[in-house]
Amino acid sequence: MDINSKLRSSALILGQSSYAGSAADLGKDLDAARENMLKMLDAKDAASRDSAYTEVRTATDSLNSGLAEMLATATDADRAKPNEFKDIWQAFISTRDTELVPAAQSGDAEKIASAKQKAGAVQKERLGKMKEVLTSLGAN
Repeated sequence: MDINSKLRSSALILGQSSYAGSAADLGKDLDAARENMLKMLDAKDAASRDSAYTEVRTATDSLNSGLAEMLATATDADRAKPNEFKDIWQAFISTRDTELVPAAQSGDAEKIASAKQKAGAVQKERLGKMKEVLTSLGAN
């Protein structure tokens, strides 16, 4: 048995996913992306919005990289949960990038209010589902 198989086996015996560290990192990136998107919606000036958006992109890039690594190293049997996360994440970033970011960048109070409503409803629901998946993968 190779070392990765031994580690995976040990993690399963302990009732933990072999992705615990990776799942925790994904959770941190997810929180950072969400928190900075909300900062972007609350920003009163373009410089603050741009700064928050830079942080959104940084967290998104890190999460995408970690998720790709998780999927690349997972066995076929272990890909279901990371793929479930990926599907929700893609819906989350699609809404964020096509609706929330443009509203925030517009500076239009009505568009921002609508985006905040969506962020507090459908996006919050997606966030909860992603966190459940990460917990099932061993994140705290």
